[in-house]
Amino acid sequence: VDWFDIKLDGAIAQLGGGLQNTLNLCYNVIQDPNSEFCQAIARNPVTGEIAPPYYATITNANTGGLKTSGVDFEARYSRDLAWAVPYLGGEDSTIGVSTYWTW
Repeated sequence: VDWFDIKLDGAIAQLGGGLQNTLNLCYNVIQDPNSEFCQAIARNPVTGEIAPPYYATITNANTGGLKTSGVDFEARYSRDLAWAVPYLGGEDSTIGVSTYWTW
């Protein structure tokens, strides 16, 4: 079990959280062609495609900071099954199960 508490001051991230979020903010949330999110998207005026030479320009922005905390949990169990080697057709007689959780 590991506990983590991370604080980053002056973090920089993609404006809008990346391409899909920028498209979502422009077309579904803000719906203002003058917003910084819509201005980042250049579409072909004939077809509406976002393809060369028309691109979505996702720039970086200062997010001010990032803070997260939680717990990582890992558990593993293995069992030697030497009695099963003749039935398994191999030399390895260990079976194992593992799990990883983050909260």
